[in-house]
Amino acid sequence: MDGLLDKDYAEGRKTKKSLKYRLWRRGNEVTRAINQYIIPLNTNKKKLKVLDLGCADGLMLINLSKKFDIEATGVELSKGLYEKAIKNCPDFNILNKDINNLDFLENQKFDLIICTTVLEHLENPLLTVNFIKDILSPDGITVWTVPDPFWEHIATAVGHLKEEQHHNIPNLTQLRDLAESNGLKVIEAKKFMFSPIGFPFEILIEKFIRKLYLSFMMANQLIIAKKQIKKDYLNTSL
Repeated sequence: MDGLLDKDYAEGRKTKKSLKYRLWRRGNEVTRAINQYIIPLNTNKKKLKVLDLGCADGLMLINLSKKFDIEATGVELSKGLYEKAIKNCPDFNILNKDINNLDFLENQKFDLIICTTVLEHLENPLLTVNFIKDILSPDGITVWTVPDPFWEHIATAVGHLKEEQHHNIPNLTQLRDLAESNGLKVIEAKKFMFSPIGFPFEILIEKFIRKLYLSFMMANQLIIAKKQIKKDYLNTSL
């Protein structure tokens, strides 16, 4: 896996405004997805089984556990981040494994599979997406975020990112194709994150930007997909 992050990244998420904000924005999209696509179907109020692929220091899972009743599994390849996640998430199942092969999870099913800022690090994301489809529960969803390739190129050109950090950055159309060619149905696809460090009323501004067909201004991409669609409606904002 290219651009493997380490414990310095975890420390940065505590102090750097940009990293703290990006975690919050991605977490906000995941929280919204749970409330919109999972909670209405969870009529028995059962504990949600959550899998975070590339869980880093575990902060995403911690934040979700404050809002929902979850049984969580996190997978992290970086030894430094794995050790941080173990300390941060004593009540969760944290595994030091490679997400290119998820055979060790094949007998489990998850209501939510999170894959945020991970697919761009994989040499062959097709393998991981195929596993995601197999371990997703019938009414479960998977949430992916990937940086926009244009703005990522700009960030690399100005030295904000190391050139080798990301292996391949698909655009929104390619992300949709990646999901749908592997037995998943995309129920939401959009760009988000107008500002990398936060901006007042940013989420409202983004809605306005989409209405003006100016989504290219946003730096991140979101896919929400599931196995089965019954009465769900496709919501796409390119």
